[in-house]
Amino acid sequence: MNERETLIVAETEGKVVGLIVFRSKNTKRLSHTGSFTAMVNKAVLVNS
Repeated sequence: MNERETLIVAETEGKVVGLIVFRSKNTKRLSHTGSFTAMVNKAVLVNS
């Protein structure tokens, strides 16, 4: 991770069930852009 990344973790009952990562470009020209990555524990989706 670096200063241009943000990580948000979702948890329930003390267990991590998902997360979102936002990454922004390091160059000044592209610093207003970025990308999201989202991950969810498959067991949470199956049991909901």
